[in-house]
Amino acid sequence: MRFFWLIFCWQFFHSCDHSAEKPVWLNETSEFIFPYDTFHFQSSSKDWSAVLYSFTQPVELTLEPERNGFRIVVDRNSGIVEGPANLSLTSGKNTFFYAINLVKIEDSFFQLVDYRSPKTVNPDSSLQHQSIMHKVDRFQNLKTVIDEKYFFEREHSLSPIVKTYRAIIDKALTAYYMQAGSCAQIPLQSIFDEEKNQFNISAGILKDKYGNNIADGSVIRFIYTDSKNTYRQESLVKKGFANAQIPWKKNLKFKLHAETNNVQSNIIELSHSINETAKIIKIDEVKKVRKALVKPLIEKQPKSIVNQSEKVYSKTLEIDE
Repeated sequence: MRFFWLIFCWQFFHSCDHSAEKPVWLNETSEFIFPYDTFHFQSSSKDWSAVLYSFTQPVELTLEPERNGFRIVVDRNSGIVEGPANLSLTSGKNTFFYAINLVKIEDSFFQLVDYRSPKTVNPDSSLQHQSIMHKVDRFQNLKTVIDEKYFFEREHSLSPIVKTYRAIIDKALTAYYMQAGSCAQIPLQSIFDEEKNQFNISAGILKDKYGNNIADGSVIRFIYTDSKNTYRQESLVKKGFANAQIPWKKNLKFKLHAETNNVQSNIIELSHSINETAKIIKIDEVKKVRKALVKPLIEKQPKSIVNQSEKVYSKTLEIDE
């Protein structure tokens, strides 16, 4: 009887300490095409649970019993990121891991990504653009672009016309901007304002070497000198023009030029003279007109009134003069 109890106790403790055997992977492969491939395992026990661990998320799997073991299937057609992963089989306190490589089959949907650098292009430096392209599916898995390459790099020659462009027409994030270059030359014009007694100076149209108006807000410096002093005004460009006003005094002359960065205009001379002869001629013309209007009226009046009218006419000319 004592021997019987010894045997019973030995079997009991042996069964409690028994570790589950590692299931044998029958269709072992280095790559698992998700979600279409199936895992087949040989095991004497069916009490297993399975989880697939990718490097971004776990995916719970379903076990279906077979004659000598079980098989594992993916019961959802959800997205997963390709790359290294681990299949975990757990039974009680026993867990076994199987290293695999997840592969997604070619997806009918893909997105072409075109990175451009720089995003803002200055035509003074270069009209070349570097483009790096890659293709991803709906789950952000990389796909080959060309010649089995996942990334494709090339150079683009760009138009120098100021405009916002898109590398991919329907993708706003691929937009880049061609800005205006530096001013190529500075044409100057001056007009004297009789009413305000000043010179109105205009610089423009200010363009870069490709014919674009230079950027609004560019600074143009107007430098002018008289016989004693040098003066400077700064003006901001707007729609291709920059303007300045220079007060004038009698017998005063200026020499003026405009500049920005390393570009300088030609020197022009600002001078103005009052034409006294023109004023005298103007007064004589006024006298003739008034005399022509008053004379017929005087001839029709009585003598006493005529004499008075001549005095008034003479007085009017004295005042005008």
